[in-house]
Amino acid sequence: MHKSIAKNNMRLTEKTQKTHSNHFYSHYILIKMVSREPFNV
Repeated sequence: MHKSIAKNNMRLTEKTQKTHSNHFYSHYILIKMVSREPFNV
């Protein structure tokens, strides 16, 4: 039972991280478009 909970938590964390990175990427592109300057990540 505890193992499955840990597995679900890991999956949830992965999902959250993926969402955050996607959000950051779109935000980064938006900033890039507005400023029209090359960015170093």
